[in-house]
Amino acid sequence: MLAKALAGTAENCTFMCVTASTLQDKYVGGSEKLITALFATARMNRPFVIFIDEVDALMTSRLMDTSEHAKKMNTQFFNEMDGFESKKNVLVIAATNLPMNLDASALRRFKSKIYIGLPNPKERAEIFMHHVNKLSSVKITQEQAMALATISEK
Repeated sequence: MLAKALAGTAENCTFMCVTASTLQDKYVGGSEKLITALFATARMNRPFVIFIDEVDALMTSRLMDTSEHAKKMNTQFFNEMDGFESKKNVLVIAATNLPMNLDASALRRFKSKIYIGLPNPKERAEIFMHHVNKLSSVKITQEQAMALATISEK
């Protein structure tokens, strides 16, 4: 949601959402070429925001038992992040549910880290109200949303 908010507020900015699966290729060297192409596109179309969803699948710790392919992808991604001719007007943001699985050098490359905790029951009720009433022809009341929020906590 944070990435969507950023994309909606940035004027004249290109926004690209990528996942590990979109950057993986079955051919040797293919993933590295896709990563290079992603960053080349960002450099040519500034201002540019790259949002990496589930970044832990892409930048796993090299201390874990990872394949040679994953290590090469990590290295290429780190090289591209460090190798921008000018990092001006290019922003890389990422989301993960497993920050403990990220490579330490990946964590260093992201200057800011924002922890977003789980919503409390009142916040969950607001989320239910927003999404159910927006997407459905059936409308729920505040009490029904609170009941759903309470059930979802278990």
